[in-house]
Amino acid sequence: MRKILMVGMAMQLAGCTAATMEGFSEIAAQDSVERIDITAVPAWMNGSFRVGDSKGALRRIASSDAIGWGPDGIGSDFDLVRDGYAARFGRMAFEISRADLGGLAEARCTYSRDEERIAIDRVTLARPLEPLRVMCRYRINGREAGMLSLVADTDTRVSYADGRKGEITIFDTSLALQTRHGLAETDVNISNPSGYVMIDGDGQTVGALELTGGGSQQAILPNNAVQRKAALLAAITLALFWDPGDVG
Repeated sequence: MRKILMVGMAMQLAGCTAATMEGFSEIAAQDSVERIDITAVPAWMNGSFRVGDSKGALRRIASSDAIGWGPDGIGSDFDLVRDGYAARFGRMAFEISRADLGGLAEARCTYSRDEERIAIDRVTLARPLEPLRVMCRYRINGREAGMLSLVADTDTRVSYADGRKGEITIFDTSLALQTRHGLAETDVNISNPSGYVMIDGDGQTVGALELTGGGSQQAILPNNAVQRKAALLAAITLALFWDPGDVG
């Protein structure tokens, strides 16, 4: 049985060696791909980021709301409600200009998820009502380019968190998206994703995003110019997205 741990504990187990997504090195070793860094991802809501030598601009809004009863009997704060309903939701927008994107790429995203909270004695239990759903739309040089959808994947639940699965379509090219939770050279699974893989219509893994590096991530992109736009926009979106988790 694989161990299930949070990222912080997993990093401690890895010691001084930087933990990476399981399978990342094998994907990067393919002749048909290229590795690129997504760096300077801001820890706060707004700011700039870098993809290779290109600089992009980012805006994020993260919110929560709740209705129900807490310790004071009328609490509506997300973290205080013990009997009731709570939600997390937010928006994200970014823009970046790169030759391999064909010019100026813009994204607009929204996400939400709801949960029910029930108090039993002194313990509050949370149950997802509406699992995480993320939707993004893209434009390139002002032209509508496509969309991304991502949902919680209850078939790949790790500890209290679900995996994520979805698809990005840019112009006529679609790639499936799936989370990975394993860490390379360990038997450890972590609750939040260690990365994502991108899969073409033939079932081949053509790209990946490694998420264990904090504000500096690594992406693997296909050299195929058509697939590359979709893979790169997916990698940027997932590197910048604040995943709210599933419950709690």
